[in-house]
Amino acid sequence: MANSEMVNVKIKDLKSEPFNCPFIETPYIEFAREEIEKNPSIPHSGYYRYLKSELDKHKEVFGYIRTEEDILKRCEVWKGLIESIKKGFSPKEEVYSLNGLPYGCITGREKEDGVYLIDGHHRVAILYVLGVEEVNILVFEL
Repeated sequence: MANSEMVNVKIKDLKSEPFNCPFIETPYIEFAREEIEKNPSIPHSGYYRYLKSELDKHKEVFGYIRTEEDILKRCEVWKGLIESIKKGFSPKEEVYSLNGLPYGCITGREKEDGVYLIDGHHRVAILYVLGVEEVNILVFEL
């Protein structure tokens, strides 16, 4: 991977690399809001329905969700992540390459029109819903 630097970015100014839209328009914001405000049971959550829909369309989600049991496990991790971040956020520091993109800590890349989030959508969505306005992102030149 190329050069990188830690950058503090307003969440409202972020864009999403995989969704190719402003970050706050990604579905994770609504999933985090629903979970934090309503705490639905897993099968009744928007996150579960989203993963199920993606699995039905693509037969695989995130490279490892291939069954409904995998969806349930991922939703449990999601709920655990929210509870953990509510108690205090400790960012990961390690970075690894996946399909040529940096993953691990909250990572992004700078393009002409702004910073695009590559990894950390779930964490940043939770932080945003909890009222955090800015986040540190390890930005790469790719």
